[in-house]
Amino acid sequence: DPADMAPIIQAIGAGDLPKAIELTTPEITEKLSLAGTPDEVRAKIESEIAPTGVNHLIAAITDAGLVKQFTGRELTGVPDVDGQLRLIHDELMPAFK
Repeated sequence: DPADMAPIIQAIGAGDLPKAIELTTPEITEKLSLAGTPDEVRAKIESEIAPTGVNHLIAAITDAGLVKQFTGRELTGVPDVDGQLRLIHDELMPAFK
C-alpha cells in the first residue's frame, strides 16, 4: 500500500535516514528489493517479477561502502559493486536470455 511508504518517504525527505530505516519493515524490504544469493534472486525474478510482464530491470547496487556512508552501519559478507555486477552478469543474465 503506497500509504505505508508515506512516513518512510517523509523521514528520508527530512534527512532522518535512521528513522526511515526503522520504519521500513522486513515485509516492505522484501517487496521492494532483490537480495540474496544468485539462485534466490533468480527464483524471485522468475516467480514474482517476470509473470507481471516486466521485461527489464535496473540494478541499483548497494555495497558495504554505500551502507556505511549512508547509515554508519558495518555490513559484512557482501560483494563490492564490481563483484555484484559480475554475479549479475555471470549468474543471472544467462537465465533470462
